[in-house]
Amino acid sequence: MWTVIARRALVLLLPVVVQAIGCGDTPARVTLDPVPLPASCGRPKNATGIRLTAYTATGEITRAVGLTEVVDLADFPASTEQFGVEVAVGGGAIGAIGKTAPLAFGDLEDKTVIPIVMAPPNGYCETAGFLTVARQAPLVARAGAGALIVGGKAADGTWLPSAEYYDPATATFTPVAVSSVLGASGFAGTSLVTLPDGRVAISGGPRSVITIFDPVTRTLGESVLVDSRAFHTSIALGDDRLLLAGGCVEVANGTCNGFLLNSSQVYDTKKIDAGQVGPVLRVARIGASPFSLGILDDGKPWYVLAGGTAPPTHDPTGADRISPDGDVETITGMNAQIAALDGGALITAFAPDGDLPVQQASMLAPGAKTARATALAPLLSGMRLAPLEDGRVAGFGGEPNDDVVIYDPTIDRWQLLAPPAESKGPSGLVAPTLLRLADGTVLVFDGGAATQIVHLYRPTLVGPAAGSTTVAPGGTPTVLTAPDPDTVQRGLTWDLVSPGDLARALVGGPRIATGSVRATVRVRLAGVALIADQVGPGKFLVGELAEGAKARIVRHDGGTTRILCSGKDVAAFDPNVAVTARLELSGTTAKLFRDDVEVASCDVGQVERGSWGVAALGPGGRVTVDTVTVAR
Repeated sequence: MWTVIARRALVLLLPVVVQAIGCGDTPARVTLDPVPLPASCGRPKNATGIRLTAYTATGEITRAVGLTEVVDLADFPASTEQFGVEVAVGGGAIGAIGKTAPLAFGDLEDKTVIPIVMAPPNGYCETAGFLTVARQAPLVARAGAGALIVGGKAADGTWLPSAEYYDPATATFTPVAVSSVLGASGFAGTSLVTLPDGRVAISGGPRSVITIFDPVTRTLGESVLVDSRAFHTSIALGDDRLLLAGGCVEVANGTCNGFLLNSSQVYDTKKIDAGQVGPVLRVARIGASPFSLGILDDGKPWYVLAGGTAPPTHDPTGADRISPDGDVETITGMNAQIAALDGGALITAFAPDGDLPVQQASMLAPGAKTARATALAPLLSGMRLAPLEDGRVAGFGGEPNDDVVIYDPTIDRWQLLAPPAESKGPSGLVAPTLLRLADGTVLVFDGGAATQIVHLYRPTLVGPAAGSTTVAPGGTPTVLTAPDPDTVQRGLTWDLVSPGDLARALVGGPRIATGSVRATVRVRLAGVALIADQVGPGKFLVGELAEGAKARIVRHDGGTTRILCSGKDVAAFDPNVAVTARLELSGTTAKLFRDDVEVASCDVGQVERGSWGVAALGPGGRVTVDTVTVAR
């Protein structure tokens, strides 16, 4: 058992005897405390030490702490955004890891307790409490720091009319009161979506209503009548707009029993009324999932509605790509299970439930209309995918053991990972319901049987708050994603090839506004570029080093390209000699370097948290990537 007493002056206390902190003015005292999970999961008995990391606005601060040591860590700044903990078990091995949800450390009040869930790396723990009702395949959505769980089926196959809230501070579930208007007939065909402010919109199904769940009060608001729609897709279009698309007219006996819909409707969540007509889908699809591509080069936000069930007369690999202003395009080459990758790409794999398993997998580039084949996936059925914070994708279910399938876009490979021996996971999962929480863990609900048991899966600690991450393609577990599979060639080297203006590869994990990206590359043809603040495929900052031209810093903003400044002439590259390119952002100033020589500098205006990476400049550019480092 260990506890951390924290804030500006931080004391790590093992065991939990709290002593006074003597350092002039008494600092606020904040406790970092592990959430107790069943069977002491995440608390290895053979622990030899603890490593505590503060993820701050300027980088990571890590301290190694003995099991009985009291340490004053007064240099943990108020700008700390997250804490990570690793428990060593000897021989350099790590027996348990955990990370807090994002926090404003400097604003915490005295005596605040910060919960942290610990689990074996790539391992499972059961939640501290059971679901209040046994559920099969419930609907789930992020709600603030926790999760809203709605409906699902009971053991006798009936649709449950109840809901509950998962509290990550205790890893327990509490009932949410559901009115008879909303839940009388259960929630078959209902759709959930998280709004930007953390609330959850519940729409359609047996009742033609929209209801908003508030995670602060943990209550459901008034149910407002809207057009009848079930087994549809719901998308949050910014702070106050909600789009409902596709599905069917009504529910009977838990399934669609009425006309299929290819229409959509947009509602204002501040004042839900009749709404406005949205895009008309090419295919009336039941149960599709939405995926945001971000802002593309045409300046529009685009979404892909994929998966689910299309009429038998339509291409089963098809999907709709829509923009809220009414544009609709047809996408082909998709598989049944889809997950988002960095940079707006989608990875797709596996057959529909009930079909014979297939190994085909494909990736859809942000602006493409056809998904392109990638490495073969495992021959499994009943699989579900969840994107991880480090840029990889995890697959659960379909494996008779408790193994997890991991897709790594750096090496374009699917791998089965067995959890640690001391981390017993759910075996024989079928079509589980998955949800990634604010701390990066994944909640896993069984889709094959009604149960009260829920598992937590703990991936790596690399995430948006990471202070420094280095990728050496093929040589490190950190991730580099080329959103367009046609622009990367893997072999003896890891090459980006640009048929157009840029062939990008983004580093998984850090999402920062200011900092730096440093790439060691060999420029085979044309030039190299560095990417910063990418918040969509069409919205990012780039530092360009094109052979025979002037170094430039350029802003791409949804189809609008602005040259912010030009600098020194870029000398020729020797294709056999590695060069180091670096782009730094500090405040609103960007500086571009070649081999530590500044070649361009200017004010870039407002910056945003986003992805960072490297690119080959085109057309015809080719760059061999040795390493890429993103740092705050």
